Order: sequence, then structure tokens, then C-alpha cells
Amino acid sequence: MLLDEDPVFLGITCKNRIGGEQIRLNMKKIGLKCGLHIENGRSDERIIPGAMRHTFTNNIKESGLNPDYVAELRGDKRDKSQDAYYRINTVRLIEEYDKHALTLAEVS
Repeated sequence: MLLDEDPVFLGITCKNRIGGEQIRLNMKKIGLKCGLHIENGRSDERIIPGAMRHTFTNNIKESGLNPDYVAELRGDKRDKSQDAYYRINTVRLIEEYDKHALTLAEVS
């Protein structure tokens, strides 16, 4: 399980945690280069983290992944009483995610 203090994204040159704003800027830059991002467009015409989170959630839920694993992957807050008795097995989570994740071949 990732802890809040564990960085998910690191910079290439400085190896420090990348913040949300840098992630948004990088996604926008890539989207513009690929022609997938329209500046000031509707939400479905822009590459933004919220849209990526929405797409990820829909795809992984529709694949049949255990809802507890979906919540863990999304970083959702869990009920404290549940946390006291239940821990997600990270190895099992990765195995299940790998079985349910779409491959690029399936998307094309």
C-alpha cells in the first residue's frame, strides 16, 4: 500500500516529488502535441487529471476488479473501522490489476 508520504511521480533531473500542478502542465503539453487537448475546450476536449481519473475508474470497474482494489488504486479514503481490521494485500492487488487492466491492443 502506498503511504501518503510516498511520492507517486518523481522529477527526472531533481528526483523530487512532482506536485499536482506540474502533472497538469505536463498532461496539457503532451495533449497539445498529440492534438488531443483543445485550449479552453469542453472537458471532453481537454486532457486533464480529472478526466483521466474518470476514464481509469470506468475502465477498471467495468473490467470486474474488486471494488476494494478500485478504491485503493484511486486513493479513496476508507472507513477507519474498516482499516482496523482489513488491509489490502499489495501483491494481490498488483496481480489482480494486471489481470484486469486494459492493454493498448485492447483499446485500439
